[in-house]
Amino acid sequence: MRFVIAAAIALAIALFCTKTIKNTPFILYACALLADALYAYAIIAGANGGFWTIFLPLIQRCTLAMAFFAIVMLTGVFKDGSTAKSKLMPIRRQLSITAAILASCHVVFYAQTYIAQIAGIVSGNASQSALAANLFVSLGISLLITALLAMLTATSFVAVKTRMHAATWKKVQRFAYAFYALVFVHLAIILMPPALAGKDAALESICAYTALFLAYAGLRIRRYVLDVKRAYTTA
Repeated sequence: MRFVIAAAIALAIALFCTKTIKNTPFILYACALLADALYAYAIIAGANGGFWTIFLPLIQRCTLAMAFFAIVMLTGVFKDGSTAKSKLMPIRRQLSITAAILASCHVVFYAQTYIAQIAGIVSGNASQSALAANLFVSLGISLLITALLAMLTATSFVAVKTRMHAATWKKVQRFAYAFYALVFVHLAIILMPPALAGKDAALESICAYTALFLAYAGLRIRRYVLDVKRAYTTA
């Protein structure tokens, strides 16, 4: 349910603010930064209830960022000439940068969690030590995701892209596939245990993300097959 809300918000912004996003993307970036600032305020002030009950998980659990990433992912594999692709492709870069800005709060929040858990292991806490292997696997994946996100976001800015050779830029952007794959693995590691324990929110989330990534994988394979056929027939 939470991801559905986030997807509705992201899609509404993308569809109804397309012209503004394309011409003045910094307005959208500023809104994303404002959302991050509101999140930071809520955490520091201990805000809860009402609006915060809905807003905080969308930012802290990277749900809103993932909704924007979902649009970026799917737009790339939509049929050429389709209404959706024609509408969204011109703002795909801006949406990915917005998603990265929103994801920064998630990175910072859970970095603190990892640091606390590692401190527990170093201090010899038995309960933490028992989880050391899983912790370091999860941490390793998280670090890779963060590094890929930083690289892909940096090269999404026009100022950086124009200073790169076109072929090099395309090679860097292909790391997006590794990023998406690692994100799904990360989500599965985080959500599967509570989902198997019967937590409804986790179960709903893992089902929603699995459906999203399966849809993307299917469309990506279909797009690849069509591209190969097109190249073969025009050769």
